Amino acid sequence: MTGAQERLAAIAAELAELDRQQEELARLDQAFRARSEQRSAQDRQVQALRLAWEKEQGDVELLEGVTVQGLLLRLSGRREERLDQEHREERDARSRCEQAQAELERMDQELQRMMSERGKLRTAQGRRKTLLEEKEGILIELGGPTGEELAQISAELTDCQKAYAQLDQACFAGENVMSGLNQALYALDSARDLGTWDMLGGGTLVTLAKHECLDEARNAVHRAQQAMGRFRNSLSELKDLHIPPVSLGEGAVIADYLFDGLIVDFLVQSKIKENQDDISNARYRVKDILGKLQERRQELKTRCQALEQRRAALLSTPSPAI
Repeated sequence: MTGAQERLAAIAAELAELDRQQEELARLDQAFRARSEQRSAQDRQVQALRLAWEKEQGDVELLEGVTVQGLLLRLSGRREERLDQEHREERDARSRCEQAQAELERMDQELQRMMSERGKLRTAQGRRKTLLEEKEGILIELGGPTGEELAQISAELTDCQKAYAQLDQACFAGENVMSGLNQALYALDSARDLGTWDMLGGGTLVTLAKHECLDEARNAVHRAQQAMGRFRNSLSELKDLHIPPVSLGEGAVIADYLFDGLIVDFLVQSKIKENQDDISNARYRVKDILGKLQERRQELKTRCQALEQRRAALLSTPSPAI
């Protein structure tokens, strides 16, 4: 047996032990969840028994103190008998509470031990990845059908993961662009609605609210433009795509405040409509490109998963004879 064969055999034995430990960990996890539920029920029982004990303590203190009930029992000659009874009930309640508390503490100790065992088993499972990588390296170095296929999968998986990461970053930037454009369009819709009201004589407060919405739209577009810079750097087809700013033109804002009339309101309303059209057109193009990117990202994700599954299947089979 060669050194490679010996090492592969040792890896196989260690992986088999890890498989056994994985099964043990699964059983331990299930037992831990069940015991945790029992512990919660026990804790509720302790709380209920403690309240019952405190009630019995209160009954004893009531009889031992200077109270009307104690005085009446003393006059009837039944105070000592009743007091003995209350003491017995208080002792019984205390005993039940202490027993339940002891059981709760025992459960806590058991859960602590189970947590420690689970931690050790999980730490041991971290060794699996290292062993599989070592096995893969040995098989690739030895060659043969399995080694050649593993080498091909490794190279393809590296390229697939790199392409996925780049697309994922591009999609993230595109989603930020879409978020900014959606917020801008929402604010412009609100500004246009207020503009219609303003044309019907809404007054200064409506004009103020309209321009607040326009300010929100400008801020949202600014955020979209910043994200577009990152998005554009990822894709060549975005080089000619620009997001126009939200603007009413020079003097339009001042005129809307100082000369609040139907003609000025109509001009401002037409400018808002132009901004809506421009932002909508940009959003349409971004949405179309982003949708294609997301489809391609999903395809790459599926491909990466298939490669990883095939790699895992090859590494899980017994090593071929050398």
